[in-house]
Amino acid sequence: MLDYIPVSDLGNNRDKFLTKVTRQVGKGNWFWIFVAKNKFYSWEWGIQFYEDAFYSFFRKNIDSLQKLCLNFSDVCVKNRFDIESGLNYKKQTQHYDHFNDIALRRCLIRFGVAFRGKDLLNLDGTEYDQQKIPFHLPHLIRIPDKEKTVQSWLNSNRFIAVATTVADQAKLSEILIK
Repeated sequence: MLDYIPVSDLGNNRDKFLTKVTRQVGKGNWFWIFVAKNKFYSWEWGIQFYEDAFYSFFRKNIDSLQKLCLNFSDVCVKNRFDIESGLNYKKQTQHYDHFNDIALRRCLIRFGVAFRGKDLLNLDGTEYDQQKIPFHLPHLIRIPDKEKTVQSWLNSNRFIAVATTVADQAKLSEILIK
């Protein structure tokens, strides 16, 4: 039987949560997915929607992009070790998820620009924080809040799909938009 578990902000409890899920359903029997409008999206599609929101924001706010490039050498969510993930969303080296910084780095590449400043920017509370960037497809947010931000998308639409049998995993593979 396929089961879907909504996953909001795990904060510093990500590793504990994933250990618990793995213990309960077994290694290789759960998968990250995103759900929107009764459609199931692969983790890669969901995180691409996440990144595209930042891209959309910068297209409309080019001054904000220029300010980011001119004033900062890189970005992080909580500490400088976040930089080690580079452009790889799956390389989460800390005990928390930090997609915000990776999305910004990837957007800079998409725009063909680079960091040129001297200081590292901690994104929490800044205009580039996922809590402040509007989600570009707000109609897809399952449980929209007033702000309809990138964080709203992540917290409302991210799920774990539990598929403990080969048949369930095949069914999940068939219904996922990849």
